[in-house]
Amino acid sequence: MLEREGGGLPFTDPSGQIRNVGVILDGVHADGTPNDKVVHYYYKYLNAGGWGRANTAPAVQENTWIKCREISLSYQLPARWTDRSRVFRGLTVSLTGRDLFFIYDTAPDNINPEGSIGAGNAQGLEFGALPGMRSFGVSVGAQF
Repeated sequence: MLEREGGGLPFTDPSGQIRNVGVILDGVHADGTPNDKVVHYYYKYLNAGGWGRANTAPAVQENTWIKCREISLSYQLPARWTDRSRVFRGLTVSLTGRDLFFIYDTAPDNINPEGSIGAGNAQGLEFGALPGMRSFGVSVGAQF
């Protein structure tokens, strides 16, 4: 995926802008001479990039990961604090963090490995997924 980051061959897009995102695909012309036409890297990874076309092998990425999904810490206040109130029999304070970090992740280029989990026509593709969000929460549990 070096081409995606500007490490490819010079390629001129339809607007005339030249960027280093080109590749030369394997193959030959009808007369048997080797292919020398520079095309956009999309053709290498997405086989012309569009609905109804199959992905090529370079577009398939390993998706193995281990994630710290949730950590929760709770503290039960001492009975002597709650006994004074005569309202509560117990109070517990909890801190929770969700989707904190990946312990292990094989997806390249900071791709969210859970971005392909979804419903609809794009299931299994990183396409139109919402970004993952880290969240934190505080809760108080009371016993009366």
